[in-house]
Amino acid sequence: LTFAVAAFLTVQPKYESVALIQISPDITPILAETAETAMVPLYQGYVRTQAELLQSRRVLERALNDERFSTVPWTKALDAPDRLKKGLTVTSDRLSELIRVQYAAASPLEAQIAVNAIVTAYNEIWGGSDFGRTLETLRGYQLEHRQKLHERKAKVRTYITKYGTDALGTLLSTKIQRLQDIDLDIESARRQIKQATVNEGGVEGAGEPDIAQLERFDRRLAQYRERRDLLVLQFEAVKQRFRSGHPEYVRLETALAAVERQVGEREAEARAAWHRSIGQGVLDGRRGSVAAMSVPIETRLKDLELDAERYRSEIQVISSDQGKLEDLLQQIDYIEQDLADFDARIMGLKIESESPRDGRISVAAYGNLPVSPSRDRRRKLAIVGLLGGFGLSFGLFFLLGSIDRRAFGASQLRDDPRFRWLGVLPEIRQDRLDADACIMAAHCVHQLRNRIEASRQSDSSFVLAVSSPYQGDGKTNIVMALGLSYAAAGNRTLLIDCDIASRSLSRQMGLKDREGFRECLRNGYRQDLIVAQQVTNLSVLPGGIDSQVGPEAIKRTDIEAVFEQVRREFDIVIIDTGPMLASLESLPVASAVDGVVLSVRRGRRRLLLEECIEHLVSVGATYLGVVLNYADQSDCNRYASKSAMSAPPPSDRENGSVQTVKAAISTNGQGGLVQAMQAVASSTVLRVQDD
Repeated sequence: LTFAVAAFLTVQPKYESVALIQISPDITPILAETAETAMVPLYQGYVRTQAELLQSRRVLERALNDERFSTVPWTKALDAPDRLKKGLTVTSDRLSELIRVQYAAASPLEAQIAVNAIVTAYNEIWGGSDFGRTLETLRGYQLEHRQKLHERKAKVRTYITKYGTDALGTLLSTKIQRLQDIDLDIESARRQIKQATVNEGGVEGAGEPDIAQLERFDRRLAQYRERRDLLVLQFEAVKQRFRSGHPEYVRLETALAAVERQVGEREAEARAAWHRSIGQGVLDGRRGSVAAMSVPIETRLKDLELDAERYRSEIQVISSDQGKLEDLLQQIDYIEQDLADFDARIMGLKIESESPRDGRISVAAYGNLPVSPSRDRRRKLAIVGLLGGFGLSFGLFFLLGSIDRRAFGASQLRDDPRFRWLGVLPEIRQDRLDADACIMAAHCVHQLRNRIEASRQSDSSFVLAVSSPYQGDGKTNIVMALGLSYAAAGNRTLLIDCDIASRSLSRQMGLKDREGFRECLRNGYRQDLIVAQQVTNLSVLPGGIDSQVGPEAIKRTDIEAVFEQVRREFDIVIIDTGPMLASLESLPVASAVDGVVLSVRRGRRRLLLEECIEHLVSVGATYLGVVLNYADQSDCNRYASKSAMSAPPPSDRENGSVQTVKAAISTNGQGGLVQAMQAVASSTVLRVQDD
């Protein structure tokens, strides 16, 4: 009911205002169709894009600044755009030109103002004609390109001023040709100096030179011959394709004849130069004269080498500047072509933009004022809250019950095979010690004894240890109750207090100042340390008072030696030890006994119980099972029904009041369970004296 009422009151009905945006696929042109008037490619994608733009943060922020909408209080908050977008819904139909804009709010007027503010903001940013935006963009590009053109032309004028011309290619060719001539002169001078070596018998190298010698002597002759050979190959290919009167045939034939003449003239000049060089060496057979002749040639060679180096530097600079100049001229051509395209595009857009018509995007209808809620989910949510609260309550109840690791009842231990459930012991309060409670407690203890006896492997003496995962689980009371049960069954029973730290058994039996188990561990077993009790067949070995024997000094061998002695005198030995995980003596004692019983108080967590069992298994101890102590009355009634118990006569039961039972026994600080066992053992409940 709480969930239902909360759902009904917290949810408010919503009012929706609807506006329409029209997206035209094309626009009728005035003069010629342009990109702005043509059919939009991928029209449906364009419509979806506009729907997304309607929800963009730019549109929402402008809508929040609307004069009417800004009067709404929440529009000034930092998260106002997110809140505005949360109430906005934009949809478009695939077969329609319209975009549906809806805004839902708790107030009809707020819904209308909000949707109109959004539509107006969108129309101001993205609506109207596209011509103006395109013209503005084109004029910006036009101005940018003109600036680039001016900058590049200024750089070209710099190169013209530097070289006096913009034909750097021709200038570079001239420089290269001059460098080639200088290189040829350098080679010729070097050969003249080399050939000027004169022997006593005359000049070396005299005689008529062959064509190879002439080519080495004059490199220009070799270049002419290479050019002639190339033209010969080309002319042979042309003769196979064209007749003698063809223009290409005539051109190559003329060029070949001219080259032949150049080769002949150059060969004659080289041959004459060869003879002149040789003749100068023949006229004077003395070596000194030849050396004197070579001095001017060496001087000229140095001058030529300096000129060649200068020309190479100039060629390198001109070549670099030529590449930059050509790149600038190419960029100027591209920029001028772009400017021409911009001018034509701007002229066409001016004509189309002067027409009085709407653009591709327009507002078809502004938002209306809703008169009734479009969505009222209060009733549905109330029903959902009712069902959800009902289911959640039961779900949490069962979930907590399934994951809670506490031992609330016997079924949670009995249904898990890991725990080996042995039985339950009731919670007996000393102020409620009536006959029924005493009989119930005694029956549960005897039943626990029978289950332990069923697990014994032989009829010889049996040493049983009782421990617990936690402190305060009632293990000492179980030890005493089991001792009374075994003694009542005729077994010679010994209770040993091995809880060195607390000595709870010794205190409850009134033997805390007596020697006992500690002295046996230190000096060996002594029979005189065992204290016989008023109950037949029941004796106790106290914990002892020797302060030099602490839990850290206990050894398993010493414990086994004591247990071996008491086995000879008693049928059943029940050990009271400390908590399994919190005491040092618990594991050595558990490994030395015939079986271990664990006691768990109702309401404890079962996690430590599992850990105790793992510890017992790890040391090789025999784990018999677990007892649920301080159990609920319902668990005890299930396992100890009244019909199965020997109940006293009704007249005697009525006289067995709490005061009569308490007066008949001496508590000595024992718990209610032990008192109930003592009452049954002394037949107090069964025979209430009238006097």
